[in-house]
Parts: sequence; C-alpha cells; structure tokens
Amino acid sequence: MFGNLGEMAGLMKKAKDMKANLAKMKEEIASSEFYGTCPGDKVSVVMSGDFQVRQIKISPDAAADTEALEDLVKTAVNSAVSSAQANIQGKMKEVTGGLNIPGLF
Repeated sequence: MFGNLGEMAGLMKKAKDMKANLAKMKEEIASSEFYGTCPGDKVSVVMSGDFQVRQIKISPDAAADTEALEDLVKTAVNSAVSSAQANIQGKMKEVTGGLNIPGLF
C-alpha cells in the first residue's frame, strides 16, 4: 500500500521537475535565433524561437523582380521556421524523455 504512495510521490516530483525544465526551455528557445535562406542566398531571415522575424536581408540583385522576390522571401522565412521547429522538437525530446505530450508546443 505505501509502496504505491512512494511511486506516486516520485511521479509528482518528476512532473514538477519537467514543468520547471519546460519553463526554462521556453525561455531559452525564445531568446535563440534561427536562420533561413533561399537558394543562392539572395534573401536571408533571422527569426526568434518564438517565431518573430527579427531581420530580413535582401541582395540588391533580388529586388529587381518583385514576383521572384516574394518567392525568395517566402522560402527564406519557411526555412527559418523549419529550423526553429526542428530545434524545439529536439529540446522537447530531451525534456520529456521522448514522450509525445500534445499541446506543449
């Protein structure tokens, strides 16, 4: 009977530790920067871990064709988003021990 209480206390401690680790991880991710580029590096994007675009650089030769430029910016932003998402997923696996917990991120 008391063995189960001990296990429950251990689980509660693990949950509390996981919650603290998740809060720390969220802070680290938000302050991280992720980079994305398009083929030819005509456009580059810097994005924070909380998906806020911090910087966009466009080479002068890319600005001549606005339609192509739109595609290049989209590609660079999507590249930065993919980089951030991959990083977040890796950190989540570390914190949760590989458990897939829906709704955490």
